[in-house]
Amino acid sequence: MREPAIRAGYINLPCQPLCVTLSGQIGMSRIFRTLPCFGVMIGGLTLICGPASAASSPTYCTPTSASAPKKCSASGPSCACFSSANHASAQTTHQNITVYGSGSRHSYTVPTIEAWGKTPVALKDIPQSVSVITQQRMEDSNMLTMTDAMRQINGIRVMPASTANSNFYSRGYQLTTSVDGTPNASGTLNNASFDLSMYDRIEVLRGSSGLLQGAGGAGGVVNEVTKKPGQDFALSGAASVGSFNNYRADVDMTVALNKSKTLRFRTADLFEDNDYFYKYAHTRKWQAYGVLEWDITPRTTFMVSHAAQQQDNQAPYYGLPLTTANTLWSGSRSANPSQSWGYSNYMTQQTIASLNQKLWGDWSATARGTFYDQSYNTLYNEPWNQIDPSTGTLQYRDQGIAAFKGTNSSRSADIYAQGSFHFLNRTHHALFGFNYNSYEQVTQYANNNCNAIYNDVSINNTDVVKKTRSKLF
Repeated sequence: MREPAIRAGYINLPCQPLCVTLSGQIGMSRIFRTLPCFGVMIGGLTLICGPASAASSPTYCTPTSASAPKKCSASGPSCACFSSANHASAQTTHQNITVYGSGSRHSYTVPTIEAWGKTPVALKDIPQSVSVITQQRMEDSNMLTMTDAMRQINGIRVMPASTANSNFYSRGYQLTTSVDGTPNASGTLNNASFDLSMYDRIEVLRGSSGLLQGAGGAGGVVNEVTKKPGQDFALSGAASVGSFNNYRADVDMTVALNKSKTLRFRTADLFEDNDYFYKYAHTRKWQAYGVLEWDITPRTTFMVSHAAQQQDNQAPYYGLPLTTANTLWSGSRSANPSQSWGYSNYMTQQTIASLNQKLWGDWSATARGTFYDQSYNTLYNEPWNQIDPSTGTLQYRDQGIAAFKGTNSSRSADIYAQGSFHFLNRTHHALFGFNYNSYEQVTQYANNNCNAIYNDVSINNTDVVKKTRSKLF
């Protein structure tokens, strides 16, 4: 009899009798499949798994090499053990059982990833260092930003740049990014990243193979997989309150817009307002993400998405200066070299449009375009010298004011076809395509003609440094 196809999902198999594993996982997910009962040969012993009635007593297994019985399971589907000689008679009692497995939505792993080429490939088939942060892992570990996620990945060095952004390195090189497999150089280049609420998972490929992926970084590539609409209506949301006046609320909804479910929509939105453990700093952020997917024909799908995020940071934190003894400051952890009048504001938008056409067999062709734009505006006063370790004071000057604004823009195009073919009794997979990515950064610095000097400013009270009244732009 032909085995039924396995639908999307997982069954975790720890080191114990298989029937015990299956009995422990029944009812854990909405994704299910039906399997016939089966036998597993281990040496001269065959384990036959099948359902047991509620009133059945525990089943004992008797290996051919031992006379003492062994307990196999105490409840649920039971495991009967037979020697290989009795295997044929045991098969007459086989019945069907239903197994509920956990899918990738509620798992810490995924069946395939796209960071290694555009064809979905199983992790075990990728001869490179790859890590995946799934949506479930993000939720369980309370990861909110790209910095939170990258700190959980082996071999990644996170270099915080400010309250709003960080740089990510692997094997000595800065990581580049791709969005849904399309190169996007702007993703980790010291820019304010999108909140993780719009991503289904984060895939990280480390090492020189990144030269052939994403925007071509020798350290590797971060593939950001955005959320897509589902066939059925689903709604989830969360609200949280934390230390340092941290308030956050988010909602995620997917819905079909017509009866045939060929037109589907999904949105993921959030609002966050929080302080920090260091003085003066405050952040207010909102993000809106929407994606529309349309099955034009059973073989043609069009998708368009747009994400917008506004992040306003008061008194942005860029780290503490060294002391005059070239040591780290060991005073109060609440010290912030910035002032309460300082700010660093970012407006980020990203639009993606794609068209997928199924060809023959498993061949398909995809065209995708990505448009990324970010504007920023920053003002604060940097310390002019190092901290006196005995007094905790330092000097500020108006000439140290950092005032600049600018834009980051990225344009990406990706066209490719992929599929498999048979040759010499082997199945081969092929990918043909072309991609393009351009990145432009424009920064305008202020014309600062002020010359006020502030001596003996305590690192714990930098708000005494006043905002210049001169017109900077």
